[in-house]
Amino acid sequence: MSTPSASTRASATKGKYSKKTLRITVGVEREPFHVHFSQLERTGFFEVHGWPLGVDALGSPTPASTVRDSTVSPVPVKLEGGGEEMNTKQGLNDHRSLDDLISSHVYHLEGRCYEPAAFEIVVNWLYNQPPETPISRSNCRILLRAYVLALNYQIIPLQDAIVDCIRQYHREFNVVFEDLVWIINRLGDSESLHSIPIVRYLLDQCAWEIYSQGYSSFAHHNTLLEPFLEVGDRPIRKFLFEAITEISRSTAGDPAIGPNRYRVDDSVLFGRTVQGEDNNIIEIDD
Repeated sequence: MSTPSASTRASATKGKYSKKTLRITVGVEREPFHVHFSQLERTGFFEVHGWPLGVDALGSPTPASTVRDSTVSPVPVKLEGGGEEMNTKQGLNDHRSLDDLISSHVYHLEGRCYEPAAFEIVVNWLYNQPPETPISRSNCRILLRAYVLALNYQIIPLQDAIVDCIRQYHREFNVVFEDLVWIINRLGDSESLHSIPIVRYLLDQCAWEIYSQGYSSFAHHNTLLEPFLEVGDRPIRKFLFEAITEISRSTAGDPAIGPNRYRVDDSVLFGRTVQGEDNNIIEIDD
């Protein structure tokens, strides 16, 4: 049997790892990430943040349906050499290659969910590195932020993986009610909110621990519960009561144990609904 020549092997892999990367800075500290355009193109990243300037003018596959208001718009960022990032007019009129336009564009993402540790989980997933089971509450909160990004970018397998990691964490540690409040503050009050897997899971986990530990014990360790019930008017309260009722009648037991029943239904595409900073009904740590 003959073996492929060196030239054949080279042609088969030519360009596979030579594509230009996009520079993205995240958070107040502007931590840099360099991610291949082709990896981001597989997600909803560009639908949320806009396409690199000039890419559509060079024939990049940018469907008309992706034209929308950006959640966080790309902003001019000074490059290392002191030059400014290219402006729209330059990007559309020059004759640079597609790779050059991509590599010269810079995005800056900042906000409660756009922290480097959470964005790193998303980038790691794009390069086949799954998230790890958290070992602390702070790790758990980072995963929740990453989940919101994965939901916004429509990365369904990552959403499922994050839910499973958080379930594994709750096999060792109790759920914190603030985490449920935090996630619904980020995702808003749409009718489909309770159908989002991470919300369903946290509702069921809270309901299970209220049922199994007793209301007084759960409320003692989760001081936000009673203000949420007494002061807040979020519709999600109804779904919490429903979850408690269902848990009390079910034989399924602890939602953190057993098969993952909290996966994304591929037939349902949840809207990208990351909320603004003023949507909180009860202020929590962050």
